Amino acid sequence: MPKSQQTEILKRVQDSLHLAESYVKKFRASNSTLLISNIILGAIVASITGGTALGGKPVLAVFGGWRILCSIAAVLGLLVTISSALLTKLDIAKRLGSAIMCVSKLKGLELAMISGNKDTNQVVQEFSQILQEHPDCTI
Repeated sequence: MPKSQQTEILKRVQDSLHLAESYVKKFRASNSTLLISNIILGAIVASITGGTALGGKPVLAVFGGWRILCSIAAVLGLLVTISSALLTKLDIAKRLGSAIMCVSKLKGLELAMISGNKDTNQVVQEFSQILQEHPDCTI
């Protein structure tokens, strides 16, 4: 295969690698944000409702009465539910795992191309397989 075609294939592999790395960064940030918000918001709900149950009227007075306390707990509980639903429905953990695997495969392919350890036909075949296995995070 001509050098220009090898260069073009390497460029496509590197472009796909950059895209996959940006997906990893995006999904990692989303996953972390949603997980941390679930933990923190859930802990706040448990603290204010449990603290009020244990402390009684003096603690309830700090919040301005049971209606305000229940409203706060309801809003925070709703945010926990939304955050959990987003994690589940958007399947962020699975997408993150797929993007990480894609980056790993593309880095290996890039290294093999640069070092000349694989012939061009083998590279094209592996690159095609990566594109099929990870269509969301490749070009």
